[in-house]
Amino acid sequence: MKKYIYSGLLTFILIFSSLPAFAIWAYRTKTIGIENIVMKSAITFGSQFTDYNSQTHNSVLVARTTNGEFDIMLDVENGKFCPPNEQKTVRIQFDKGPIETYEYTNALYGADTAIFICSEETFINNLRNSKIVRIEVSFIGAGVKVLTFDTSNFNINKIK
Repeated sequence: MKKYIYSGLLTFILIFSSLPAFAIWAYRTKTIGIENIVMKSAITFGSQFTDYNSQTHNSVLVARTTNGEFDIMLDVENGKFCPPNEQKTVRIQFDKGPIETYEYTNALYGADTAIFICSEETFINNLRNSKIVRIEVSFIGAGVKVLTFDTSNFNINKIK
């Protein structure tokens, strides 16, 4: 499913990428692929930084297919993710809770502007009740950055 999410939502992300960070989730239902998989998704946009001589917008996408699988994609408009170590991990904090380490996988086709966060069910359970999510990731040429997302309006029922 990850290949469909990455390729199918680039246009969706580009439409909103010029907007500032805000606490609104955009919801979408789409049928994808020859298998006619129904995918419901929610996307929100986070903090920006300017280490690449331009603003870098970032987003968190939560997607669910009819078979009940979740995917969590972290995407940046400018810049490239790089693993700080061999484990390919990010550190995530929901509200003022403990900082947790999540593994991630790279997007298909070698794209380094998107990663998929593992332990999807744990992430969703924490996201449901959160107001703010901070994700610490490493970027090639920009070092470690903390991306902040206002998640107060996330509604899991819209993607069930």
